[in-house]
Amino acid sequence: MLAAGKRRPCCYTIVSFDLYTALNGTPKAKAQWSDLTPFERRDFIGWMDSDKEPVAHKRRIEKACVMLAAGKRRP
Repeated sequence: MLAAGKRRPCCYTIVSFDLYTALNGTPKAKAQWSDLTPFERRDFIGWMDSDKEPVAHKRRIEKACVMLAAGKRRP
């Protein structure tokens, strides 16, 4: 697959280290994250990664943790 130019499997999401540490700091958000489907996780990651500015990206990660802790499944 890599020789053909495919960078990663489409069914897996790449979790940034910032998101990983934020989820570890919020147990409710981490529990909700583990219950999300791969499509819902991709939606959250796509929403967070759509803002390329580092400060705004970190704010979106924090906002995502708050949303997940509140039980929301979509950004």
